[in-house]
Amino acid sequence: MDSAVIRLTRRKFPPVTLTSEETFFKVVRAAFGQRRKTLINSLTGSGLASKETWSEVLVETGINPTRRGETLSLDEFAALANTFEMSIRG
Repeated sequence: MDSAVIRLTRRKFPPVTLTSEETFFKVVRAAFGQRRKTLINSLTGSGLASKETWSEVLVETGINPTRRGETLSLDEFAALANTFEMSIRG
């Protein structure tokens, strides 16, 4: 049996800038909410917004709607959430 030690270092600043932390976590949950679905279908299935809204947000962020949630980086999730937040604020 092997053992391991993990050292965690608390960051002074978050790794990404978010407009709304609440929206960020909603978008992340939505992206992972339906296994094996494309990003556009997972986001639409979340009920947060229409397919048209998500399509516009994905185009604006430069994220291919046929990707899957697990392929997005933290920066891409932040951009997606920030753009979505701005779109629902009007």
